[in-house]
Amino acid sequence: MLGIAQGFLAYELTGSNKILGILSASSAFPMLLFSPIGGAIADRVERRKILQLGQAISACMTLGMGLLVLTGTVTWYYLIGVGFIQTSLWAFIAPARQSLVPMLVPKELLSNAMGISGAGMSLGGLVAPALGGMIYSILGPAGVYLTISAIGFGALTIITSLPSIPGKPIAERKPIFGEIRAGIVYVYGNKVVRTLLFSILSISMLSAPLFALMPALIVDAYGRESAAFGIMISIGGIGSLLGALSIAYLGIWRRGLLYLTCGLVCAITMLAISASPWFYLSVAAMMFMGLGSGTEWSLKQAIGMGNTADAYRGRVMSIFMLAYGLTPLSTLPAGVIADIIGTQTTVGIFGGLLLIIAVCLLATQKQFRQLQ
Repeated sequence: MLGIAQGFLAYELTGSNKILGILSASSAFPMLLFSPIGGAIADRVERRKILQLGQAISACMTLGMGLLVLTGTVTWYYLIGVGFIQTSLWAFIAPARQSLVPMLVPKELLSNAMGISGAGMSLGGLVAPALGGMIYSILGPAGVYLTISAIGFGALTIITSLPSIPGKPIAERKPIFGEIRAGIVYVYGNKVVRTLLFSILSISMLSAPLFALMPALIVDAYGRESAAFGIMISIGGIGSLLGALSIAYLGIWRRGLLYLTCGLVCAITMLAISASPWFYLSVAAMMFMGLGSGTEWSLKQAIGMGNTADAYRGRVMSIFMLAYGLTPLSTLPAGVIADIIGTQTTVGIFGGLLLIIAVCLLATQKQFRQLQ
C-alpha cells in the first residue's frame, strides 16, 4: 500500500520517470548504509525489542505523511525523506525478524516455516495493493497513509506476543564493527551463502526497474490509473502466494535448482511485459513474476538461514539485504533511460540482462543446483 501511495503521488506531483527512479533509490539506499549495523545488533540484543521499536516509528511516520497530505503541504521531497527513514528502519527490523524464525522451529521444518512466513507476506501483497489502489481512487493518498498507520499500530500490539529470546551476553560482545567484519569473513568463506548472495544481487538489481517504473508503465503504455496499478501488483501477489505456499508444502526438495530457476522465470516475465501492447496480457504475465519472486524469497531465507551458524544469522541476513541497497545502481539509471527511449523498452533491456545471468548460474553452479 505504501508503494501505491508513494509511487502515484510522486508521479502526480512531478510527472517524471526520473523522480520515480530517485524515489526508488531513496528507499533502497539506506539498506547499503545501515544493514550491516542492523545485522550485528540483531545478533547482540533481544530481537523482539528491535521489532517493537521499529514498528512504532514506522507507524508514526505514515501518520505524519497522512497529515501532510491532508494539509496540502506535501512535496516530493517529503516522499524521498519518508522513503529513506522507512527503509532505514527495515534495515534493522528485517535481520531481527528473519533470524528469529530459525530459533522458533526445528531445522528440518525451516523451509516449511519460511514458506509460511513468505505466504503471509504474499497475502499482504495480494490484498493490500488492490485495496490501496481503491482507497487512493476514493480518498486520495492521505487515506492510504492513514490506513497504513492504523494497520501499523495494530501490528505493534501483535509483536508483543513473540517470545523473548535473550541476545548475546555483554561479556561476549565485540566492538560493533569488529562483528560486522566477522560476518563478512563468514559469508566469504561459506560457498553456498556466497553463491546465494550473488544471485540475490542479480535478481534484485535487474528486476527492480520493472517495479520502480510501473506507475509510468501503467499510465503511458496502457493509459490507465492507480486502480490498474493495484490490480497488476495484486496479480503478482497471487503468484507470490502460490510460490510461497509451494515451498511451505515441499519443504526440503531440490531447493537449489528451484531457486536458480526463479531468476529465469522473472527474466522471461520482464521480457514478455516489455513486448506486450495489452494491459491484461501484462497482468497475466505478472502472475509468473510473482511466482518467481515469491518462491525466490522463501527459498533464499530457508537456504541462507539453514546453511548459517546460529551466531551469524542476523549478520548474514543483513548482508543479503545489502543487495537491495544496491538497487539504485539500476533503478536510477533506468528512470533516466526510460525518459529517453520509453518505459517498456527499458524494462526489456534489464529483463534481457537478467536472462543472461540466470542462464549462466543454472549452467555453472552444479553444487548449488544439487542442494536439497
